[in-house]
Amino acid sequence: MHSPKLNWLLSQLPEVDYGRLAPHLELIGLDAGKQLFHTGQQHTEIFFPTTSTVSAQIELEQGNSTDIYLLGARGLFGTGTPQRGTYFKAIVRKPGFAYRCPTEIFMREMTRGAGVMMISLIAMRVMMEEMATN
Repeated sequence: MHSPKLNWLLSQLPEVDYGRLAPHLELIGLDAGKQLFHTGQQHTEIFFPTTSTVSAQIELEQGNSTDIYLLGARGLFGTGTPQRGTYFKAIVRKPGFAYRCPTEIFMREMTRGAGVMMISLIAMRVMMEEMATN
């Protein structure tokens, strides 16, 4: 059975925080090549890959793009807010599944419980480690 806890970050949440977030997580299928959001997008949903792999790409001056990091079940994607858009686009590289969460819910839970804030900080560290090794 597919579970949100197949995503490592979600599996690290304290049960009380997980219990509040879980009803808002929607399992979705992702096809290779699907763009989850584009550079500068101000509102994105939060995606927690489980069996899929997603690439963060920046656009170069010549119109090409390059991967800055690639994450699967250890990460999350989607940081655009009305105050600040995303600085990369997210493209599915390996098809599979992810859980999608509305940004408003995720942001509310970030201010409500330490668990969601904790996984957000861990996600940033994982992202930076991936960028440093690519």
